[in-house]
Amino acid sequence: MNHENVDIILPVHNSEKFLSECLSSIEKQSYYNTHLVIINDGSTDSSQDIINFFKNHSHLDITVLTNENAQGVSVARNQGLSVARGPYVTFLDSDDVLLKDHIGDLVQTIQLTQSELAVTGAVKQTKIRYVESNLKINSTSIDKAMKAILGFKNIQGYSVNKLYKLDIINRNQLRFNDSLFVCEDLYFVCSYVKVITGQVGFTGTDTYIYRQNENSNLAQRKELADIIRKGKNEQKAYSMILQILDSEQAKRYCELKKTWTMINFIKSVVSVADPYNCIPEVMAAYNDQKRQFLIRAIFSGFFPLKDLVHLIIDTCSIKIKLGKLNKAL
Repeated sequence: MNHENVDIILPVHNSEKFLSECLSSIEKQSYYNTHLVIINDGSTDSSQDIINFFKNHSHLDITVLTNENAQGVSVARNQGLSVARGPYVTFLDSDDVLLKDHIGDLVQTIQLTQSELAVTGAVKQTKIRYVESNLKINSTSIDKAMKAILGFKNIQGYSVNKLYKLDIINRNQLRFNDSLFVCEDLYFVCSYVKVITGQVGFTGTDTYIYRQNENSNLAQRKELADIIRKGKNEQKAYSMILQILDSEQAKRYCELKKTWTMINFIKSVVSVADPYNCIPEVMAAYNDQKRQFLIRAIFSGFFPLKDLVHLIIDTCSIKIKLGKLNKAL
């Protein structure tokens, strides 16, 4: 394996609870040629102190960028890309950890498959379990990879469990869209996949471990205004992704996922308020999208069985709730 440089871009915002463990997992990587770019995005906790201590005591090549005020994860990642060296680049969230062979598995996969994108599994764990990687390299077509990226398993549209070529990112002027605060990862990944050729490499392993920081952006938001803002931004993201997709199959999958997210959005809304009084335009969009949706979803081969079951239950519960609301008006 050719040990070319890998830039690891790590935005940090109020991550003191998990940051030390995250940084430690980077330092323990079996792949030795890395450049860690840390962007402290307006943290008001002890994150900067943790970063300073790590930089002073680590053997890693580290660049630290600091934003006095929080700019958002998209801006922070773009700042990281501006100082990346290549030829490879990956991303990491400060709540998460990497198994020790994560970077090595990705590099080996992209080199052996001669791909322009390598992907590993991302799995959620509450208590991190450090297990050995069992590399099972394979590759697949871009169309099949796009289905996995838009789908529901451990690949999905995360930016963090993938290895990219920096020259492709820069040559095509790809950056994270800072008008999005949800699905910004998916938009970036789909934009990247659109411009690559050949196969996409898969490690066959799950080496990226993620968890949700209860203090992070969007976590635990229950207020109606936040639900509406998040839902509208999510729908905007999928509309933008539809515009950049070339494959008709990928567009169909994206449209199904867009409606799936709309159903989850409306489910959240009707649980806290009368949707007809607060967001009539969203309800109109929902009513338009849901037509024949379940039939298309069932025969698409896109949704896992358990998700289809949840879709049917959620759609029926929304219908019942809306019926009760109509009677009350």
